[in-house]
Amino acid sequence: FDVLMKVEIISALANAGVALLLAVQGYSYASLAWGGFAALVATLLVGQYFAVSAPVGRPSLAEWRSVCSFGGMSLALNLIIRIGSQAPMLMVGKLVGMQATGLLSRAMGLSDLLQTIARQTVAPATFAEVSRKLREGHKVDGDYQRAVSYLAVVTIPAALFMMLMARPLLSAMFGANWESAEHLVQIFCLGSLFLPFTIFNGAFLVALGRLDLHLKIEALFSPLKAVAWLLVVPFDLLVAAQVNVALHVLSLATSSVLLGRHITLDWRAMMRGLAGTLPVAIATVIPASLLLAADGLSRFDPFLLLAFAASAGACTWVTSLLATRHPFQVEVRLLASRAWQALGALTRRSP
Repeated sequence: FDVLMKVEIISALANAGVALLLAVQGYSYASLAWGGFAALVATLLVGQYFAVSAPVGRPSLAEWRSVCSFGGMSLALNLIIRIGSQAPMLMVGKLVGMQATGLLSRAMGLSDLLQTIARQTVAPATFAEVSRKLREGHKVDGDYQRAVSYLAVVTIPAALFMMLMARPLLSAMFGANWESAEHLVQIFCLGSLFLPFTIFNGAFLVALGRLDLHLKIEALFSPLKAVAWLLVVPFDLLVAAQVNVALHVLSLATSSVLLGRHITLDWRAMMRGLAGTLPVAIATVIPASLLLAADGLSRFDPFLLLAFAASAGACTWVTSLLATRHPFQVEVRLLASRAWQALGALTRRSP
C-alpha cells in the first residue's frame, strides 16, 4: 500500500499540474483531458519504476481460463457501472437540455466525492484483508459488521453535512451560478447514507469469489435506473433523481441478501451499531444547522462559512465519538497517538 500511495499521489499531482497549467494557457476544457492523460502516463512510469525491484515471474498461459473468466466478468462489471453512471447525463442532455445536464453533472460530481474517496482508500484495503483471511481459513462475519459500523460513523455525518451545506459547497467549488443544483445534491446525498453497504457488499462478494453475483446485481439494476431516467426525466428532473436513489437502495438490499447466504450477518447487532452512529451524526451537523437557522448562508462568504461549519463539525464529531464510546474511537485514539509520536520524532530531529 505504500507503493500504491506513492503512485496515486504522483498521478494526482501530474493530473492537477498539467490541467491547471494548460487551463492558464487557454486550453479550456481540453486541459482536463490532457490532465487525465498525464495521470495515466505518470501511473505507468512510476509503477514501472517500482516494479523493477519486484520479483518477476516467467510468463505462462497455464491459468488462462481462470484469468479470462475473472477478467471478463470484471470488465463487464466495470463497463456496466460506467455506462450506468453516464447514462443519466446523456439522457438529460438529449431530452431536457444542456443547462439541466450541467446541473446534474455538478450535483452528481459533488455527491460522489464521498464514494470516490471511500472506493480509493477503504475498498482496496478491505478487499486485501478479507481475501487474506479467507485464504487462511478465517471467518469474516464480524469483519463485515465492524467495517460497516466504522465507515458509517464517518460517511453518514459527512453526507448529512453535505445535504445541509449543499448551496455553499456548490458556490465555493463551482461558483454561484451552480447553486440551482442544491436540491439535486441533497437527493443524491440520501443515497450516500448507504455508502458503507455500497462499498463493502461488492468488496466482500468479490473476495468470496462471487464476482458473478455482483455482476448480476449491476446487470439487473443499471438498466432499470436507465429506464427510469428515460421515462421520468422529461417530466421532472428531481423526481428522476429520487427514483434513481430508490433503485440504488433496492440494489443494495438485494446484494445484502445475497451476501447473507455466504457469511453470517447479525442484523440486530448491525442495526445497534448503526444506531450508535446517530448521536455522532446529529452532533456533527449541529453547527451547520445553527447557521441555517440563523440564515448564515446569505451573510457570509461561502469559503468562510464552510471553514467554520466544517471545523466546528469536526470538533463535535470527535467529542461525540469519545462521549458515546463508539467503537471507532479506538481507531481515532490510535491515529492520534501515532501522529503525536511522529510529530515528536520530527521535533527531536530538528536542530
